[in-house]
Amino acid sequence: MAIMLAFRSSAALTTAYGVSVTGALVVDTLLLLLVARQLWHWQTWKLVLAAVVFGGLELTFLAGNLSKIIHGGWVPLLIALSVVTVMTTWRRGRQLVQEQRQELEGSLDDFIEQVNTTHVPRVQGVAIFPHPNKDTTPLALRANVEHNHVMHDRVIIVSVLTASVPHVPHSKAFTRDDLGYTDDGIEHITVKFGFSDDQDLPHALHAACLNEILDLDPKDIEGASYFISRGGLRFRPDSKGMVAWRKKLFVSLAHNAADPAALFMLPPQQTVTMGSDVEI
Repeated sequence: MAIMLAFRSSAALTTAYGVSVTGALVVDTLLLLLVARQLWHWQTWKLVLAAVVFGGLELTFLAGNLSKIIHGGWVPLLIALSVVTVMTTWRRGRQLVQEQRQELEGSLDDFIEQVNTTHVPRVQGVAIFPHPNKDTTPLALRANVEHNHVMHDRVIIVSVLTASVPHVPHSKAFTRDDLGYTDDGIEHITVKFGFSDDQDLPHALHAACLNEILDLDPKDIEGASYFISRGGLRFRPDSKGMVAWRKKLFVSLAHNAADPAALFMLPPQQTVTMGSDVEI
């Protein structure tokens, strides 16, 4: 609406439209060349030929539209710059948060060794901890042991992966990993979903029990407790990694990020969020 009110007519918008379309064509060609190189393994001469034939023609059109930048062509460039800024800020912020979380989480092997040597008291039930990998300890699991000084009889750490296929059958969806002990009740499994599948974690774990990936009764999964490792983000202006305004932007974006409990379709009455704050 703002663009319509600013330009007032479709004729005036043609300057912005020309830069937008020709710029998009150039970007599409660059992405095609990357795919051809990385996935299709094209030879160098094919890449050069495609770049000259397609890219050369599109760059000619783009160059012809550069004179229109001051007459409205700056609008799509400003929009593109804004989108790229948001995307790169989110990606860099996630990297910084992941680095901070890895320091707080610590090694899962060391944590399991500590649990087995100190004999942490156990309570009845099944606790499920969604976590991206099997190398570090879920913050919620560590917080539960350090502050509540107890663990459930069965602890299942679940990593979710999205495959590059629409659907993954249950027969190929589960991988069980060895954590070093067979009698401590702590185990890790990886669940694969297709990119068109609903990431319904309770349903997937129920299927894992039916397929004997997990040595549990499916009814135990129905009554399990889910622990989400999600601490708050705190802005710290003197920390390194990003300039202050990008940190503020990332924190505001993170506040609107998807809730893992909703993403994995966890039952709200059986889900607890625990963790430690992360400074950025």
